[in-house]
Amino acid sequence: ALEERLAFERLIAELVKTFVNVPAEELDAQVRNGLGGLVEHLGVDRSSFGRFSGDGESLTVVQWAGAAGVPAPTPADEYPWFKEQLRQGRTISLRRVPEDLPAEAVAEREKFPRVGIRSHLSIPLMVGGRGWGFIGLSAFRQPCEWRPEEIQRLRLVGEIMMEAIRRRESEEAARRRRDEVAHVARVAVLGELTAALAHELNQPLAAIQANVQATRRILASGQVPADLDEILGDVGGDARRAGDLIRRLRDLLRRGEVEKVSLDLNHVLLDVQPIARADAARHGARLVFQLSPALPQVPGDAVQLQQVLLNLVR
Repeated sequence: ALEERLAFERLIAELVKTFVNVPAEELDAQVRNGLGGLVEHLGVDRSSFGRFSGDGESLTVVQWAGAAGVPAPTPADEYPWFKEQLRQGRTISLRRVPEDLPAEAVAEREKFPRVGIRSHLSIPLMVGGRGWGFIGLSAFRQPCEWRPEEIQRLRLVGEIMMEAIRRRESEEAARRRRDEVAHVARVAVLGELTAALAHELNQPLAAIQANVQATRRILASGQVPADLDEILGDVGGDARRAGDLIRRLRDLLRRGEVEKVSLDLNHVLLDVQPIARADAARHGARLVFQLSPALPQVPGDAVQLQQVLLNLVR
């Protein structure tokens, strides 16, 4: 008994260490690993971890681990009696399924024999008096009896996993709020630059119009201008210039996930140049870029860096 208790305490210590430091993108895999550790330590056939939807109406198994040949859990919503017990914070401990089930557990009485579960334990995980989710164990090969200390230990494991997931969701919500604030700031800055940007966009469009009209007049007279290729090249260049400005504005206005990728800072600077140059000219200033060809690649989000540059220029 002492050896078993010490082994479980080591398992708990390892889980706490893992979930305190686990990166958000690795959390789901670590939850599966933790459930697998329970299967191995407790000698059961499957462990499951689930949670309620925001309105508490739906219950979903989000992660599970099992011994070889054990089937995946049936959708939790197919067990209405179970779901209601867990929502109300009641632990379900069944030594023999379905013999231990009450008469009102009609669906469960029919399903458990079909899926082969012989014993089951589900422990509710509560937050603020409301059902958040559950952690459960199932035995398929032979019935199991769950001792009170095992139930308490399993509850502790479930709460460790739950708090790690809640922390990740809190961090993600905070990041979304930061992204929203940053997006609003970009919209505000670009709104203030409307006049300068309109002037910057009108220049290539006016040049295109002038070149096209001049070319049409010459062609209408029956002549082919000697510099036709050069004129068409100017039209194409001005069209690209206008298109590039629109693309850069679209990128700055987009609302999306922060994407950290390897960036060339010179390219980031050059993407900001038309927008920043227009605002500088409006204030009687001249914007000069001095770029280094040997800058290393850096990890970052191009839109955020462009916003920083615009703020600095302004």
